Amino acid sequence: MSSAGLSLRAAAMAHAQAGYHVIPLKAGKKARRTHKGTLPSCDPVVVRRWWARMPNANIGLVLNLLSIVILDVDGLVGV
Repeated sequence: MSSAGLSLRAAAMAHAQAGYHVIPLKAGKKARRTHKGTLPSCDPVVVRRWWARMPNANIGLVLNLLSIVILDVDGLVGV
């Protein structure tokens, strides 16, 4: 596994341990890598299993129940 994969898995686990529901995303995309209908999870066993199978997956966080707003600005405008 690459060091990026280890970092992504560690970050996903840290988010899950903080109580955030995570879901693996396609690299460079905002599309899930799991089957349709798979629910995000904060269960460390589930999260560890996902990133063992998909070590380079980006991390999606489900925040809609927490009243948190995220602004994602890509490109030079976001610098």
